[in-house]
Amino acid sequence: MSSFRGNDRVSSDSETAGIVADLPLESEVSLSDGLTVTVGEPDADYVIITASAGEHGTVSPSGKVAAALGGEQTFTFTPDTGWHVADVLTDGVSAGAVTDHTFFNVTAAHTVSAVFEPDTVQDTEPPSAPQNLTAEEISGPGVRLSWEPSSDNTGVEGYEVFRNGVFLGTVAETSFTDGDVAAGTLYAYTAEAYDAAGNRSGRSAPAYAAPGNTEPPAVPGGVTARGIPASEGSRIRVSWDPCSDNTGVTGYEVFRDGVSLGTVTETSFSDTDVSLLTPYAYTVKAYDGAGNRSGQSEPASVTLEDTEPPTVPREMTVTEIPDDDGFHFLVTWDPCSDNVGVTGYVIRNGETGDSTSETFYADSGVTALTTYTYTAEAYDAAGNRSGESDPITVTKTGDVPVPQVTFSASATSVSPGETVVLSWDTSGADSRTLGPGIGDISESGTAEVSPEETTTYTLTASGPGGTVTAAVTVAVPDRHTDLEVTDADVSDTETDPRTLAFAGTVQVVIANTGNLSPEAGCEVTVFEDSDHDGLFNVSQDNVIGSAHVPEVPGPGDSLTVPVPVSGTLLFADNLIFAFADSENDIPESDEENNISHSMADCEFTPPVGEFDPELEWSWKGSSDEEPDFKKVICVPIVINLNDDNGDGLTDKNDIPDQYRSARFLHTFVTN
Repeated sequence: MSSFRGNDRVSSDSETAGIVADLPLESEVSLSDGLTVTVGEPDADYVIITASAGEHGTVSPSGKVAAALGGEQTFTFTPDTGWHVADVLTDGVSAGAVTDHTFFNVTAAHTVSAVFEPDTVQDTEPPSAPQNLTAEEISGPGVRLSWEPSSDNTGVEGYEVFRNGVFLGTVAETSFTDGDVAAGTLYAYTAEAYDAAGNRSGRSAPAYAAPGNTEPPAVPGGVTARGIPASEGSRIRVSWDPCSDNTGVTGYEVFRDGVSLGTVTETSFSDTDVSLLTPYAYTVKAYDGAGNRSGQSEPASVTLEDTEPPTVPREMTVTEIPDDDGFHFLVTWDPCSDNVGVTGYVIRNGETGDSTSETFYADSGVTALTTYTYTAEAYDAAGNRSGESDPITVTKTGDVPVPQVTFSASATSVSPGETVVLSWDTSGADSRTLGPGIGDISESGTAEVSPEETTTYTLTASGPGGTVTAAVTVAVPDRHTDLEVTDADVSDTETDPRTLAFAGTVQVVIANTGNLSPEAGCEVTVFEDSDHDGLFNVSQDNVIGSAHVPEVPGPGDSLTVPVPVSGTLLFADNLIFAFADSENDIPESDEENNISHSMADCEFTPPVGEFDPELEWSWKGSSDEEPDFKKVICVPIVINLNDDNGDGLTDKNDIPDQYRSARFLHTFVTN
């Protein structure tokens, strides 16, 4: 047993065993029998480099590493996930944030170590927009603004306040006071939040104030209420004429039977929380930015009628029942549904029919060797009828019971090519067939069909007691695109009150209410209803803008189309409509009437304001000499805007809409 120091060279009698590194001092080594070990001083052909890494990373190789004298040694630094190399120190001197380091021409011992730090993520998430901004008039005059705090992933730094779109100032709180205001002037305020990284929210909804304004708007006139049937969404549409105000109307509050339903900024409102066959009375109030409110309008009354029919009776069966007088047929079917309630059913055997409130009907006194065909039709209290069911036919032969048949489909209305499962169960039949396209069938079973069009499947069962047929119709709707204009926004247009020049962009929303994604585009047209008939007449109406839509929205989708408009309106009170027309490029459910169908509920009146025409008149005397005096004469001018007597002309026979005084400069020349 002998001992040696780490990194000493271990030698035998004839050869060197090698360098022993990284052993603790005074390590003991057991040697084989007969081997003499000599422990000498280390040779000068290598040096020791000590490598280490801080937390959250590693270095390779690590620890005490023997490097050949004059050679090179590379160390690699690997950070943990979410960390990176912050600095590498060689012999205590920074080598920078490197991921590897190499010692070249090694001649002396070295140390190398790495420091790691966590990654940082740049904040790009903006705060939420300020909510519930309010503007309160205070003495001074002034306006005090307040809003709910915004939220942010790192915290909100502050808010910027704007008046009529112009920056007013910055605050860290959720309130701001504007003392630089003029009495009777309407102001629109908005707020915007920002964080320390400079991310900014969107603008808040505007809040309006008109300090010192106490004049209410005019009472809304022309209030109408129209019921929309269940097929179009069961709602009541309320509309009225625009009101005037000294600073401008901010919105309208709609009431039903004296109870407020809400506020809108447009001159229409849709009430969807309505019941059928219930009378309602609607009134409207106007209000301005200062909170001044007009009186209630005259009420508009309406009752939403029930126009929706019940569903068609399904799963009809006929069973032969013996009784004291012989036999009778019991006809049964599944209950129907209705938006209000089913009142009863009409059962027909050929041209004769009986009514019942039950879902069964007993036909007594049937005659042998006679064929009977039964249909059922549901109706409700409003008189809406479902349409007749698929017929079921049975033949009475002698006293042998007719075959019993139950026949149904997993769905009675599907898309083209969609799979439907037909199911049946029969008894008392020797043969059974199912068509079209299936043929002979077993006593009970199922079959899958995929109709491309509306198809009636008929099961015929024959036996000693006669023949029974049962039918099921699977409806497959035609593929079509149905375009409808659902909204038209004219906030980006202007109308010259003198010339009635109308220009800007109308944002028209078109929707596809059909079931087909079309391949062709459409044309969106904006026009002035010059002849006041609510329809588009190409030879009479004034087209003021159009836009081509290369790709029509798919089923259930909508698209906002910017339509540039430019033209001169004929009259200030004419309605402007928008419609979408495929020009027969794509199939539609109402192709011929597509224009009037697509433009329903999309009329608006241009924002003309007060009509103020400018009249010019020059008069020239007979002499070329300078006049001795000039004189200004005021002449009354009568302006007619409407054809009040219905004679097709706007002339002196109509009721004047405006009276003006025109000032004319006459030059009188004296010789």
